[in-house]
Amino acid sequence: MPLIFFKYFNFLNENLTELLFVFNSENPLSNQSYLVPLGISFFTFQAISYVADIYRSYLKPEKRIEKLAVYMAFFPYILAGQIERAKSILHQIAQPVSFEYQNIRAGLQLILWGVFKKVVIADRLRDFMDAVYANPNDFQGVLIYFALIFSVFQLFCDFSAYSDIAVGSARMFGINLTKNFDDRVYVAPSRRIFWQGWHRSLTSWLRDYVFFPLSRNVKKQSRLYFNLVLAYLLVGVWHGATWGFVVWGFLNGVWLVLEHWTEKRRLAFFSRLGFDVNGRVFNFFGWLLVIHVGAFFGVFFRTDSPEKAFNFLGNVLNSNTNLLGVRETKKKSKT
Repeated sequence: MPLIFFKYFNFLNENLTELLFVFNSENPLSNQSYLVPLGISFFTFQAISYVADIYRSYLKPEKRIEKLAVYMAFFPYILAGQIERAKSILHQIAQPVSFEYQNIRAGLQLILWGVFKKVVIADRLRDFMDAVYANPNDFQGVLIYFALIFSVFQLFCDFSAYSDIAVGSARMFGINLTKNFDDRVYVAPSRRIFWQGWHRSLTSWLRDYVFFPLSRNVKKQSRLYFNLVLAYLLVGVWHGATWGFVVWGFLNGVWLVLEHWTEKRRLAFFSRLGFDVNGRVFNFFGWLLVIHVGAFFGVFFRTDSPEKAFNFLGNVLNSNTNLLGVRETKKKSKT
């Protein structure tokens, strides 16, 4: 409940206001202006997993409150790191740790690598993309396309940088955190494989505490697909309270359903055409598809409403903003 109130109350209330307006009614509730507690999403998810694991007898209750507090609020991951499980952290906290040269060196290397990805790559790409996303009508279509493609790498470098810094910081204290992002995630030939290496702690949390419980004893494939889409809707909502995140999560869930539903027929079709479905050429085109799907879905991730996302995407093919159209307009103006 605290997570829903602090993070999603205003979003839900604004949509309730618009719904009531359709029926000529007024919403008696007003939006709240308050400070959102730092790391509330991480606190909540880690608390849920802790209680659920105890209930399932996967974990024994921690008797010392200070150890539980360290697990819940360990500073490296509480703001932008991974969602850690109690069973992987509590036993490390319980063991005495001394500062070791190997841990300090490995931790500093990860921190510096994370800072490099964040400051040198992600922030430089973000400067370009922020300008394009702010006024897409002012840019040529080819630049908008490059902003789309660059966005997938900017997002990876930004998110994985925070994860590297978190893992490196914890490593210096002798605590081993899980690797949240696969460095080769964008080499994946399918979105299913992509999601196996992207934000692993979040997707595995939703798998274990949302998808599996909902899918227990379910025999209908359609119900499993519905649960999968619901899980990825939650992936989107977890990132923020906007319709852009909702649509982004929904599209990813639907794409994974379609990918799974058509997999055997697609592979059989391409095999009949003479393609080696395990070969480099086939995987290369799969990689291109993963990049472009991620880029176009990512527009909804970066915009707070579907209207802005469609406006941005529309400018990619807009004849008034593509490179050729701009050159032709300039030539006509000179004559």
